[in-house]
Amino acid sequence: MAKHILRATSKTWDDVVLKANGLVLVEFWAMWCSPCRELVSMIKEISDEYADNLTVVKVDKEECEEIADQYNVMGVPTFIFFKNSERIGRIVGIITKDELIKSIKEYL
Repeated sequence: MAKHILRATSKTWDDVVLKANGLVLVEFWAMWCSPCRELVSMIKEISDEYADNLTVVKVDKEECEEIADQYNVMGVPTFIFFKNSERIGRIVGIITKDELIKSIKEYL
């Protein structure tokens, strides 16, 4: 896992996501998901470029089914933005770096 990317599990979800300060980008992914694998380097770049303003968190949908169900995550990749513990945005499916940056800037 990259330096600025956190991993959340059912046990750490509240501390890593809901209690985080500022903007949090959560990526729900799965090991078998080829689009998720295609996004790995882009997500790392984003986490490095926005390290001062954004917390990036990865959640394995299959390991954390109850969290995925709670947030109606049906497919992967799914990105959900949180700010001050509130869900403020969502992107489903593969996305370009420019599209993701546009959303990040909108929510900052």
